[in-house]
Amino acid sequence: MHSNLEALNQFEKEIETIAHDKLVCLGDIVGYGADPNPCEEEYIRFADGLVNGSLGQPRHGNPDPAFMIYDSEEKTAEVRRFEYDLNSAQSKIRDNSLPPYLAEGR
Repeated sequence: MHSNLEALNQFEKEIETIAHDKLVCLGDIVGYGADPNPCEEEYIRFADGLVNGSLGQPRHGNPDPAFMIYDSEEKTAEVRRFEYDLNSAQSKIRDNSLPPYLAEGR
């Protein structure tokens, strides 16, 4: 979520509607956004596991976060995207004097 508390809060709402056994974060908790500490604290609170490091940071112009649901019995994976309060996240990036390009999108 790259320190994006707005996206993380919306993800928590999204995942509440999906039956799951474990929740594992595959990296990129901090970076880009204005809320690294609150994001890290939230992940520690609700994730069953964290993978240290990064899985890459594609800047493909789509600011919507994505997550994957893996069904180990069916051996299927589904990627889902969701919207969040992008305007608030962009404002916090600008207010914290982070590089302007980080607030670009939609």
